[in-house]
Amino acid sequence: MSFYRWLLQRLTGIFLVLFLILHIITLHFSGHSSFDYQAVQGRFQDPFWFIFYFLFLPNTLFHGLNGLYGIIEDYKPSKGLKIILAIGLWGSGIVALIWGILVMLSWRIMVIT
Repeated sequence: MSFYRWLLQRLTGIFLVLFLILHIITLHFSGHSSFDYQAVQGRFQDPFWFIFYFLFLPNTLFHGLNGLYGIIEDYKPSKGLKIILAIGLWGSGIVALIWGILVMLSWRIMVIT
């Protein structure tokens, strides 16, 4: 694993912990949050929560897929297989990121229109 991938794995891990602590405290222990459709939709109208989840999504995707690639590297695959797997992980990550962003944007648009 290159130094930059190693460093980004640690940094995204730290951010994941911070994101999850804030998410869990706010949504599970605050006592005033509900989990119905309107509450979730309303949360996406708040710019703070929209930006929060907008940053959380790529952070989580990178951390998970980079970790998976690190596990793959541990098995010392051939160069060709390594390239194919890297393209597959990047492709699935990009598709998941675009899909997640579109879902988030659709939640904002549904209330605005």
